[in-house]
Amino acid sequence: MVDMDGLKLFNDTLGHDAGDAVIRIVARELDITTKESLAITSRVDQLAIQMTGPGDVSVTQQGNLTLSSLQMAGGDLDLTVDGDLTIDSISGTGGEVTLFVTGSVNFGATVTPAQVELITVVASGAISGRINATSLALSTDGAVTLVNSGSRPLAIESMETD
Repeated sequence: MVDMDGLKLFNDTLGHDAGDAVIRIVARELDITTKESLAITSRVDQLAIQMTGPGDVSVTQQGNLTLSSLQMAGGDLDLTVDGDLTIDSISGTGGEVTLFVTGSVNFGATVTPAQVELITVVASGAISGRINATSLALSTDGAVTLVNSGSRPLAIESMETD
């Protein structure tokens, strides 16, 4: 649950339509810091998550999503996106990263966790960008253009393309 200070003032003075517009503007970006496991269902455009403990992160997104920053602290990441996904930054130490995306996946900047065991991507569209992982599993109907920017060897666990 999110509490917005001052929303009652918008509703009382400008009406509920204005209050609803403020909610939509605020909800375009969401920054979260937590040490526990986290499950999110969202419609935000941009999401940043900082894990300060070893919990797992599970995100179900309706619409396109930019994961602007994810700092991991040992847990796993599961992302289900109904739309396109852009991942700008993943850092820290992570377990497995699993992405289910109905559109394309773009690792916008180098994704450089200290340790990620496995990145699994299932997408309907193209998969592109720079990654740093030890294992990779892909399934897509689109093109795959990935560069492993890490110093560790990358093992391809599976790759399915149509």
